[in-house]
Amino acid sequence: MPLWETAATALAGGLGGGIITVGAQQFLRQRNAPALALDWYSNQAASPSILTRIIDKQEARFENIPDTETRYKAKDIHLILENTGRTPARECQVKAEIYEGGSRNPQPVRLGTRINPPILYEGLSRGEQIRERTAPFQVNRNDSVLIDLLRLSYEEIVDESDSKTETTNESLHTLASFRQIQFDPNTKYTLHVTVTAANAAPAKFGLTLQWDGSVDDQALRDALNKTEPDVVYL
Repeated sequence: MPLWETAATALAGGLGGGIITVGAQQFLRQRNAPALALDWYSNQAASPSILTRIIDKQEARFENIPDTETRYKAKDIHLILENTGRTPARECQVKAEIYEGGSRNPQPVRLGTRINPPILYEGLSRGEQIRERTAPFQVNRNDSVLIDLLRLSYEEIVDESDSKTETTNESLHTLASFRQIQFDPNTKYTLHVTVTAANAAPAKFGLTLQWDGSVDDQALRDALNKTEPDVVYL
C-alpha cells in the first residue's frame, strides 16, 4: 500500500475513534446529568396544597368583650423542585417574572427555598433569613426541595363569647423574597418561575393568579391556574 494511503487510513481511523470517543463522552454526560422538574407542592395533581400557619398570637382584651383574641395567620403555597437525574444539581437558584394585568414588562423577583425548618431561622433578622433562604442550593439525585411561592397573611379576630370570627388586613404576596411583591385583589397576574443550575437544564413553571381578596382555601385554589411557562396571559 502506498505511503499516502497508509497515512490516510491512519488519519481516518484516528478521526473516527476521536469522534466516537467524544460522542460517547457526551452521551454519558447527558445520561448522568441532573433532571429538574417544577410543579405544585400538592396532595392533588391539579391544585396546590395550602399550608395554614399561626404566625403569632396576641390577646386583645376589651372591657366589654373579654373573650376576644387576635390571631396572626398565614396560608402558604409552595412549589416542589425534583431531581430525577443521576447526579446532584449544583448551585440552583429560583427566579420569577411577574406580569401584572396587560403589562408586557415583568417585575423580576428572586424566590427562596424551605430546605430547613422555619425554627432554624429564629433569631435572625428578616434580611438574614431571606439571605439564607435565597442562597444557591443543591438538589441531590432522587431528592426534592420546597420552593417558597406565595403567602396569604391576615388577622383573625375571634370572639369566643358569641362564636364569631372576623378576618382583617388580608394580604397576598410573594414569600421569602427581598423584593416582596403584593398582589391586588381582582387583578390578573402571570407568573413565570425558573430554576437554573450550574450543571442542568432549567426547570420552568407558569401560572396565572386572580385573587378575590378572601382567605377561603377553595377561593385561593380557584385563583391559581397552572399554565404554559413561557406564555403571558393578559
